Amino acid sequence: GNSIRYSETIKDSAKMFKRDAESIRRAKQSKLDCRMVKPDKPKRITLADLAAHDREMIADRRYKTLLGYDHAVGHAIKVLGSKARADRISRADVAKLKAKMRERDYRPATIDKTVRTLRAMWNRAKAEGFLADNPFAGNGVRWDPRDSRIFTAEEIDAMVDVASDDWWRLFIRVLATTGLRLNEALHLRWCDVDLDTASVKVCRHDAETFTVDGETYPLLPWSAKAKASYRTIPLPDQTAAGLGRYKAKADGSAYVFVDLGRLGAIDARLRAGTLRDDYLIVNTVWRRFKAIQSQAQALLAQRRGVAPKDVEWRLGCIHDLRDTFLTGIKGLPIDVLQRIAGHADIATTIKFYTTATERDDADVRAAVAASGLAGGPGPFAGPFEVSGVAAGAAAG
Repeated sequence: GNSIRYSETIKDSAKMFKRDAESIRRAKQSKLDCRMVKPDKPKRITLADLAAHDREMIADRRYKTLLGYDHAVGHAIKVLGSKARADRISRADVAKLKAKMRERDYRPATIDKTVRTLRAMWNRAKAEGFLADNPFAGNGVRWDPRDSRIFTAEEIDAMVDVASDDWWRLFIRVLATTGLRLNEALHLRWCDVDLDTASVKVCRHDAETFTVDGETYPLLPWSAKAKASYRTIPLPDQTAAGLGRYKAKADGSAYVFVDLGRLGAIDARLRAGTLRDDYLIVNTVWRRFKAIQSQAQALLAQRRGVAPKDVEWRLGCIHDLRDTFLTGIKGLPIDVLQRIAGHADIATTIKFYTTATERDDADVRAAVAASGLAGGPGPFAGPFEVSGVAAGAAAG
């Protein structure tokens, strides 16, 4: 057939207790592992069918592993389509997947993990005889974990100053003072913002609808990539005040950063069946952010009385606002930083969000001096002179 037949675990689980279904699943898994039975092998298999089959085969792995697996498959389905023939997915399709994830501002490390997860899935499919080739093999992403662009407070202020509208001024300020990921911010609803306690909550949302002036609009489903991502983040007073002013002027949308016009357009395409799987809830963010950085560089040049090319400005992405926030508050205890960042593993916090700054260099010098390791007054006290050192060495 054109799809994989359900195993007895799936078929019978609705009629039995969970422990009984799990016993059957483990028994069947052991038979598969020992090659006592063979899994169903359709002649043609879609990406969605392959993913469902493989997900069942690895169902006994850790929750965190399965969650990462589901997100990797989700990225592939959004870009390539659930009905794409798995045996026809090529290296060009893999390149398309990586390019689309870059467009959506995913970090290179996340893209590389997605490719590695899909490569493992394809290897299992090859071992079972479903597929002959693995287009994900040797197709990872090289990345430097220290390549973050940390904006200075002056640069953040300049970007806010040149932003053409309240949306961008608030968007930049919220991300720079909360460390929200791009999708967390775009899916942020007003019900997640508590202006009384000055905090925002990142939480899972189901598909719903809401009504404004007799018109119905969709509330889109969203879930984070890990349980630890669901968290509450305190807001500085200035950001809370900015959100309050923006809400008072908003058009009634349930979303902080998605207006009714955009929601209406998404709803129309959903009803018509023309909305692509890889759509962005707001689709002009990266292009506009690049333009804002260029304008901010020119503004700083004007303020300093120099040419724009004389103002050093390495282009950053939206995620760098999160890096900037976490680097700025890294003096907090590491467990607090992990909770605010929404990291499932504290090693991620330590590895990616402890970028050294000039302030740290000064702190290190002061700490070494205070430790006495540099010694007290002696032959090296006073201004350093090459000739004096050379003469002393010769005399010795």
